[in-house]
Amino acid sequence: METLGLQAKKVMKAYPNRTAVKFEDVSITYQELYYRSMAIASYLADQGLKKGDRFAVLMSNRHEHVELDLAAAFGGYIKVPLNYKLHPREHEYMIDDAQLGIVIGEEDLINSINLDFDCLLIGNDYDTVVDRYYGDVLEEDVHEDDLFAIMYTSGTTGNPKGVMLSHRNMLTGALSLSEVCEVTNRDVIGHVAPLTHGSNFLSHVAWLHGNTQVVYNNFDPEEFIDDIEKDQVSVIFMVPTMVNLMIQNPTLTLKN
Repeated sequence: METLGLQAKKVMKAYPNRTAVKFEDVSITYQELYYRSMAIASYLADQGLKKGDRFAVLMSNRHEHVELDLAAAFGGYIKVPLNYKLHPREHEYMIDDAQLGIVIGEEDLINSINLDFDCLLIGNDYDTVVDRYYGDVLEEDVHEDDLFAIMYTSGTTGNPKGVMLSHRNMLTGALSLSEVCEVTNRDVIGHVAPLTHGSNFLSHVAWLHGNTQVVYNNFDPEEFIDDIEKDQVSVIFMVPTMVNLMIQNPTLTLKN
Protein backbone atom coordinates (compact mmCIF):
# COMPACT_ATOMS: atom_id res chain seq x y z
CA MET A 1 0.00 0.00 0.00
CA GLU A 2 1.14 3.56 -0.66
CA THR A 3 1.69 6.34 1.83
CA LEU A 4 -0.54 9.40 2.16
CA GLY A 5 2.16 11.54 0.54
CA LEU A 6 2.51 9.33 -2.53
CA GLN A 7 -1.26 9.19 -2.99
CA ALA A 8 -1.55 12.96 -2.68
CA LYS A 9 1.21 13.49 -5.25
CA LYS A 10 -0.74 11.39 -7.77
CA VAL A 11 -3.80 13.60 -7.38
CA MET A 12 -1.71 16.78 -7.56
CA LYS A 13 -0.13 15.62 -10.80
CA ALA A 14 -3.50 14.66 -12.29
CA TYR A 15 -5.37 17.85 -11.28
CA PRO A 16 -2.79 20.63 -10.74
CA ASN A 17 -5.20 23.47 -11.55
CA ARG A 18 -8.23 22.12 -9.71
CA THR A 19 -9.21 23.92 -6.50
CA ALA A 20 -7.94 21.83 -3.60
CA VAL A 21 -8.98 23.93 -0.59
CA LYS A 22 -11.29 26.88 0.00
CA PHE A 23 -11.48 28.83 3.25
CA GLU A 24 -13.29 32.18 3.45
CA ASP A 25 -11.60 34.28 0.73
CA VAL A 26 -8.68 31.86 0.27
CA SER A 27 -8.65 29.44 -2.68
CA ILE A 28 -5.70 27.11 -3.28
CA THR A 29 -5.12 24.80 -6.26
CA TYR A 30 -3.60 21.36 -5.95
CA GLN A 31 -0.33 22.62 -7.42
CA GLU A 32 -0.22 25.48 -4.92
CA LEU A 33 -1.11 23.08 -2.11
CA TYR A 34 1.85 20.88 -3.07
CA TYR A 35 4.36 23.71 -2.87
CA ARG A 36 2.84 25.29 0.25
CA SER A 37 2.95 21.94 2.08
CA MET A 38 6.47 21.24 0.86
CA ALA A 39 7.49 24.68 2.11
CA ILE A 40 6.33 23.84 5.64
CA ALA A 41 7.98 20.40 5.46
CA SER A 42 11.26 22.06 4.43
CA TYR A 43 10.95 24.66 7.19
CA LEU A 44 10.45 21.94 9.80
CA ALA A 45 13.57 20.18 8.54
CA ASP A 46 15.51 23.45 8.92
CA GLN A 47 14.23 23.65 12.50
CA GLY A 48 15.91 20.34 13.17
CA LEU A 49 12.94 17.97 12.82
CA LYS A 50 13.72 14.61 11.24
CA LYS A 51 11.55 11.78 9.99
CA GLY A 52 9.61 10.41 12.97
CA ASP A 53 9.73 13.67 14.94
CA ARG A 54 6.47 15.20 16.16
CA PHE A 55 4.78 18.55 15.78
CA ALA A 56 1.44 19.69 17.18
CA VAL A 57 -1.37 21.57 15.47
CA LEU A 58 -3.41 23.89 17.70
CA MET A 59 -5.92 26.02 15.82
CA SER A 60 -9.57 26.34 14.90
CA ASN A 61 -10.75 25.21 11.47
CA ARG A 62 -8.57 26.83 8.79
CA HIS A 63 -7.04 25.84 5.45
CA GLU A 64 -3.62 25.41 7.10
CA HIS A 65 -4.86 22.13 8.59
CA VAL A 66 -4.78 20.55 5.13
CA GLU A 67 -1.32 21.95 4.40
CA LEU A 68 0.08 20.64 7.68
CA ASP A 69 -1.39 17.19 7.04
CA LEU A 70 0.53 17.07 3.78
CA ALA A 71 3.68 18.53 5.32
CA ALA A 72 3.64 15.62 7.78
CA ALA A 73 2.99 13.14 4.97
CA PHE A 74 5.79 14.49 2.76
CA GLY A 75 8.37 14.89 5.52
CA GLY A 76 7.66 11.69 7.43
CA TYR A 77 6.80 13.74 10.51
CA ILE A 78 4.18 12.74 13.07
CA LYS A 79 1.31 15.20 13.43
CA VAL A 80 -0.28 15.65 16.86
CA PRO A 81 -3.64 17.47 16.47
CA LEU A 82 -4.86 19.21 19.63
CA ASN A 83 -8.53 20.07 20.04
CA TYR A 84 -8.62 23.86 20.33
CA LYS A 85 -11.75 23.70 22.52
CA LEU A 86 -9.96 21.94 25.38
CA HIS A 87 -8.73 23.70 28.51
CA PRO A 88 -5.11 24.97 28.43
CA ARG A 89 -4.23 22.50 31.20
CA GLU A 90 -5.24 19.66 28.90
CA HIS A 91 -3.12 21.13 26.09
CA GLU A 92 -0.19 21.38 28.49
CA TYR A 93 -0.49 17.72 29.42
CA MET A 94 -0.61 16.58 25.78
CA ILE A 95 2.25 18.83 24.68
CA ASP A 96 4.44 17.55 27.50
CA ASP A 97 3.41 13.93 26.98
CA ALA A 98 3.92 13.94 23.18
CA GLN A 99 7.55 15.17 23.33
CA LEU A 100 7.00 17.64 20.52
CA GLY A 101 9.53 19.40 18.34
CA ILE A 102 7.30 22.42 17.66
CA VAL A 103 3.69 23.62 18.00
CA ILE A 104 2.00 25.33 15.05
CA GLY A 105 -1.12 27.28 15.94
CA GLU A 106 -3.08 30.44 16.54
CA GLU A 107 -1.52 33.06 18.79
CA ASP A 108 -4.26 33.26 21.42
CA LEU A 109 -4.25 29.49 21.90
CA ILE A 110 -0.45 29.30 22.03
CA ASN A 111 -0.27 32.13 24.59
CA SER A 112 -2.75 30.38 26.88
CA ILE A 113 -0.31 27.53 27.53
CA ASN A 114 2.08 27.84 30.45
CA LEU A 115 4.97 25.85 28.97
CA ASP A 116 8.18 26.67 27.11
CA PHE A 117 8.20 25.28 23.56
CA ASP A 118 9.10 26.29 20.02
CA CYS A 119 6.16 27.54 18.00
CA LEU A 120 5.12 28.89 14.62
CA LEU A 121 2.17 31.28 14.74
CA ILE A 122 -0.58 31.17 12.15
CA GLY A 123 -0.78 34.48 10.31
CA ASN A 124 2.16 36.62 9.20
CA ASP A 125 4.79 34.26 10.64
CA TYR A 126 3.34 31.22 8.88
CA ASP A 127 2.84 33.09 5.61
CA THR A 128 6.43 34.36 5.72
CA VAL A 129 7.69 30.79 6.10
CA VAL A 130 5.60 29.62 3.15
CA ASP A 131 6.89 32.48 0.97
CA ARG A 132 10.51 31.86 1.99
CA TYR A 133 10.48 28.10 1.32
CA TYR A 134 8.01 28.08 -1.58
CA GLY A 135 9.51 25.96 -4.36
CA ASP A 136 11.66 23.81 -2.07
CA VAL A 137 11.03 20.08 -2.31
CA LEU A 138 11.82 17.71 0.55
CA GLU A 139 12.37 14.08 -0.42
CA GLU A 140 11.98 11.67 2.47
CA ASP A 141 11.75 7.87 2.38
CA VAL A 142 8.36 7.29 4.04
CA HIS A 143 6.80 3.83 4.41
CA GLU A 144 3.22 2.70 4.93
CA ASP A 145 3.90 1.46 8.46
CA ASP A 146 5.53 4.73 9.56
CA LEU A 147 3.49 6.75 12.03
CA PHE A 148 1.53 9.65 10.57
CA ALA A 149 -0.40 10.96 13.58
CA ILE A 150 -0.88 10.66 17.32
CA MET A 151 -4.46 11.54 18.23
CA TYR A 152 -5.34 11.93 21.90
CA THR A 153 -8.43 10.38 23.47
CA SER A 154 -10.81 12.47 25.57
CA GLY A 155 -9.39 11.18 28.85
CA THR A 156 -12.80 10.32 30.30
CA THR A 157 -11.41 7.78 32.80
CA GLY A 158 -7.98 9.34 33.32
CA ASN A 159 -5.33 11.23 31.40
CA PRO A 160 -5.77 11.32 27.61
CA LYS A 161 -3.95 8.55 25.75
CA GLY A 162 -2.10 9.12 22.49
CA VAL A 163 -3.39 6.76 19.77
CA MET A 164 -0.71 6.01 17.18
CA LEU A 165 -1.93 5.93 13.57
CA SER A 166 0.22 4.90 10.62
CA HIS A 167 -0.02 5.86 6.95
CA ARG A 168 -1.58 2.43 6.37
CA ASN A 169 -4.22 3.14 9.04
CA MET A 170 -5.12 6.46 7.45
CA LEU A 171 -5.25 5.19 3.88
CA THR A 172 -7.37 2.14 4.69
CA GLY A 173 -9.69 4.40 6.64
CA ALA A 174 -9.92 6.80 3.69
CA LEU A 175 -10.66 3.94 1.29
CA SER A 176 -13.41 2.64 3.58
CA LEU A 177 -14.98 6.09 3.98
CA SER A 178 -14.82 6.66 0.24
CA GLU A 179 -16.65 3.41 -0.44
CA VAL A 180 -19.29 3.83 2.26
CA CYS A 181 -20.01 7.45 1.29
CA GLU A 182 -19.79 6.61 -2.45
CA VAL A 183 -17.41 9.51 -3.04
CA THR A 184 -16.42 10.37 -6.62
CA ASN A 185 -14.14 13.08 -8.01
CA ARG A 186 -17.22 15.25 -8.60
CA ASP A 187 -17.97 15.57 -4.88
CA VAL A 188 -17.10 18.61 -2.77
CA ILE A 189 -16.03 17.81 0.79
CA GLY A 190 -16.96 20.22 3.60
CA HIS A 191 -15.41 20.60 7.03
CA VAL A 192 -17.43 22.26 9.80
CA ALA A 193 -16.69 19.83 12.65
CA PRO A 194 -13.18 20.23 14.10
CA LEU A 195 -10.38 19.26 11.73
CA THR A 196 -8.50 17.96 14.77
CA HIS A 197 -11.12 15.22 15.02
CA GLY A 198 -13.38 13.15 12.76
CA SER A 199 -13.64 15.62 9.90
CA ASN A 200 -9.90 15.32 9.33
CA PHE A 201 -10.31 11.78 7.99
CA LEU A 202 -12.32 13.17 5.07
CA SER A 203 -9.26 15.20 4.03
CA HIS A 204 -7.54 11.97 3.11
CA VAL A 205 -10.57 10.87 1.08
CA ALA A 206 -10.04 14.01 -1.02
CA TRP A 207 -6.52 12.82 -1.80
CA LEU A 208 -7.96 9.67 -3.37
CA HIS A 209 -10.12 11.51 -5.90
CA GLY A 210 -8.89 15.08 -6.18
CA ASN A 211 -11.91 16.58 -4.42
CA THR A 212 -12.24 20.23 -3.47
CA GLN A 213 -12.38 20.75 0.30
CA VAL A 214 -14.26 23.69 1.82
CA VAL A 215 -13.31 24.62 5.38
CA TYR A 216 -15.73 26.48 7.68
CA ASN A 217 -14.50 28.20 10.83
CA ASN A 218 -17.79 28.27 12.72
CA PHE A 219 -21.21 26.67 12.71
CA ASP A 220 -24.41 28.71 12.60
CA PRO A 221 -27.47 26.51 11.92
CA GLU A 222 -29.31 29.35 10.17
CA GLU A 223 -26.44 30.18 7.82
CA PHE A 224 -24.83 26.83 7.29
CA ILE A 225 -27.47 25.34 4.98
CA ASP A 226 -26.98 28.33 2.66
CA ASP A 227 -23.20 27.97 2.87
CA ILE A 228 -23.15 24.34 1.81
CA GLU A 229 -25.61 25.01 -1.01
CA LYS A 230 -23.50 27.93 -2.24
CA ASP A 231 -20.32 25.87 -2.10
CA GLN A 232 -22.04 22.75 -3.51
CA VAL A 233 -20.84 20.61 -0.62
CA SER A 234 -21.98 17.00 -1.05
CA VAL A 235 -19.95 15.12 1.60
CA ILE A 236 -19.52 16.32 5.18
CA PHE A 237 -18.85 15.03 8.71
CA MET A 238 -21.24 16.35 11.36
CA VAL A 239 -22.13 15.23 14.87
CA PRO A 240 -25.82 14.55 15.68
CA THR A 241 -26.10 17.75 17.75
CA MET A 242 -25.30 19.85 14.68
CA VAL A 243 -27.88 18.06 12.57
CA ASN A 244 -30.53 18.44 15.29
CA LEU A 245 -29.84 22.17 15.60
CA MET A 246 -30.38 22.57 11.87
CA ILE A 247 -33.55 20.47 11.74
CA GLN A 248 -35.11 22.13 14.79
CA ASN A 249 -34.38 25.66 13.66
CA PRO A 250 -37.74 27.25 12.70
CA THR A 251 -36.16 29.45 10.05
CA LEU A 252 -34.54 26.53 8.22
CA THR A 253 -35.71 25.87 4.70
CA LEU A 254 -34.39 22.61 3.29
CA LYS A 255 -33.51 23.12 -0.34
CA ASN A 256 -31.33 20.57 -2.08
